[in-house]
Amino acid sequence: MKKLVFIMPLMAVSFLASCNNGGDVPPEPEPEERKSLEECSWEEISEGSRTGKASKWFRVGDTKTVKINNKDHKVRIIGFNHDYSELPDEGEPDPNKKLGITFEFANVITDSDGNAVTTPWNPSGSKNYDYRSSTLNTFLNNDVLHMLPSSGDPNNPDLKEVIKQVDKKVGVSTDSGTTYTATSFDGVTYPYPHLFPLAHDEITVEEETHVASDEGETYQYYKSYEHQRYRIKKIAGSDERDVYWLRSPYTGDSDAHDDERATWVDRNGGFTVHYAYFTRALAPAFCI
Repeated sequence: MKKLVFIMPLMAVSFLASCNNGGDVPPEPEPEERKSLEECSWEEISEGSRTGKASKWFRVGDTKTVKINNKDHKVRIIGFNHDYSELPDEGEPDPNKKLGITFEFANVITDSDGNAVTTPWNPSGSKNYDYRSSTLNTFLNNDVLHMLPSSGDPNNPDLKEVIKQVDKKVGVSTDSGTTYTATSFDGVTYPYPHLFPLAHDEITVEEETHVASDEGETYQYYKSYEHQRYRIKKIAGSDERDVYWLRSPYTGDSDAHDDERATWVDRNGGFTVHYAYFTRALAPAFCI
């Protein structure tokens, strides 16, 4: 038995393709080519953030190597369009002040000898109860900021030239640590930081009774990787784990405040609250 073969005219094929595509609706554009974060310059990364292309080029969890104190360190993307250069006292943030990419140090920062760079959250005897004026904030945005690679040329920028100042919520107490209110930087008395420790709320979806809350939303990376092992950080270039500061203060009862207390992440990725005058390592975040 012979098979009958029908040849559809080319015009009919074109018509059906047009109908299947909704008539005049153009076909979906080809997805923009992914880029290697490691191979991109900081100028390219900054351009991707500014133009809104970063989330098409890169993925949460991508890393890039930076050299600090002649040692290699990895920085990791933890979120896109998460942070703002300025937060309002009330209401929703201005979308025009949104920053495109947030990075964190994947391990703690080291000095030229390979030892962790450390600092207290605040000195012994401090009754400050405000991260904005803390020793930790000052150290990060003076000493550590100057450790970052810099070209000194805005036309050929390195990491330091492209980091943006960012506004963050911090737990602030006006009654000696009994209660805390989430308050942002004001850009004047408290200049917007370039580097900042993450807050408890930003690296876990879990609630913690005695840690300041409402300091931010959980970053995309830590929503995807909820287990505490993803909060573990090592000394850069080593397999040795270390503990590192968060910016979240302790919010327990006032009787416990014989000295100011703050939160750090321990060697197992859990949370510890103890004296703010202890020295701990640093794994700050920053925005591009």
